[in-house]
Amino acid sequence: MKQFKNLTKQQQWGIYGLLGILVIWGLVAIITSNNSQQALDNAKSAYSSGNIRVALEQYEEITKGSNKNNPEAWNNLGNVYRDNGQQEKALGAYKQAINLKSDYEQAYRNLANLYLDLAGDDKDQATLQEGIVILEGGKISNPDSVVIVEDLIKLYIALGDNTKAQEYLQIREQLLNQ
Repeated sequence: MKQFKNLTKQQQWGIYGLLGILVIWGLVAIITSNNSQQALDNAKSAYSSGNIRVALEQYEEITKGSNKNNPEAWNNLGNVYRDNGQQEKALGAYKQAINLKSDYEQAYRNLANLYLDLAGDDKDQATLQEGIVILEGGKISNPDSVVIVEDLIKLYIALGDNTKAQEYLQIREQLLNQ
């Protein structure tokens, strides 16, 4: 306190001004955070009420704005794209969610289900393999994830690789018994 009193009035006012700026900056950060969460809540509400067009617009805006690093927003945008028949965009959104949060199990689940859909009735091998590669990476990042293991089982069964499916069934049992 003595050191502050030894400063000139101009220096003291400069410190007061700096403190005021920091307080205002903190308040803006809090308000922005609340607005981001409100925007996410509004988009979720539009989606759950079946208003896909509004949800799409809101999620696209969210992922371009202050919430662009929010994995939940990207995952939900992927769901809207998927429901809107835009599978390639859905893939990109799910992958972005996973890039932002490598242990985001719901994004892996949505991605696996989309790859199964894209593989179609003829079980396109390349499509299934692409999904497997991503989920194998997820398994490395999340060795205790039952969700990712279950999704790998589904993809390997669809691929017709019963040996790998059995391997992952055993891993699943081990994880459940931990």
